[in-house]
Amino acid sequence: MPVIFHANARDPASAEVVNLDSNQLATIPDWIRDLPQLRSLSLYNNRLTTVADWLWQLDALQILNLSANQLTALSTGLGALSELKMLDLAHNRLARIPDSIGNLHQLQFLYLSNNLLATLPSSFANLTSLRYLNLTHNQFVDVPDSIGQLNSLTELRLYNNQLVTLPHTVGQLGNLIELHLMRNRLQSLPNSMGRLQNLRLLDLQDNMLTALPRLSAF
Repeated sequence: MPVIFHANARDPASAEVVNLDSNQLATIPDWIRDLPQLRSLSLYNNRLTTVADWLWQLDALQILNLSANQLTALSTGLGALSELKMLDLAHNRLARIPDSIGNLHQLQFLYLSNNLLATLPSSFANLTSLRYLNLTHNQFVDVPDSIGQLNSLTELRLYNNQLVTLPHTVGQLGNLIELHLMRNRLQSLPNSMGRLQNLRLLDLQDNMLTALPRLSAF
C-alpha cells in the first residue's frame, strides 16, 4: 500500500509525499501525475524499466528516489525538475546521464552508485549547490576537470571504480570534508590536494600508490 501524507485530507490532490518503496511496480502509477503539490516521491526497489514523461512535469518535486530499479536510460525531461534537492538513481543500469541534469541548480544530494557509468556530462559542472555526490561502483577510469567547479561539495564518494589518477582541479573543492577513493587503481595523487584544508576523512585503501602529496589537513 502506498503511504501518502495529505496536506488536506479532504483534498487528495494536495498530497505532498508518496512512498511506494519495495513493491513490484513496472510502471509509475498514473494517478501520481494529478498531484501538483507533490514534494517527495520514492519508488525505491521496484521493477521500473522506464520513467513516464509526465513525471518531469511535477515541478514541485524536491526529493525523487528511483533507486534499485532496472532503469537503463533517462529522458532529457529530468532537467525540468528545477526544485529538486535530492535525486537517488543508485542501483540501476544507467550508462549515461542526460546533459539536462545541469539544469538542476538546487540539487544538493546526488546518488549515482552501482550503475554502468564511465563519463559525466559536461553540464555536471553547473551543479554548484551539490553537497554530496556518490559515484561508487561504476566504471570511471578518470574524473573530468570540471569536478573542481562543484565547490559546495562536502562529501565525494568514488570508491570501487577503475580510477588511475585524479584531475588537479580536485584541489579546488575547498569545502570537502570526506573523500572516499578506496578500491581503485590510483598510482598518484595531484599535489593540489594539499589545498583541501577542511578534509577530515581520506580513504585510499586498495590502490597502487607509492607516494602521497603533502596534505595540510592532516
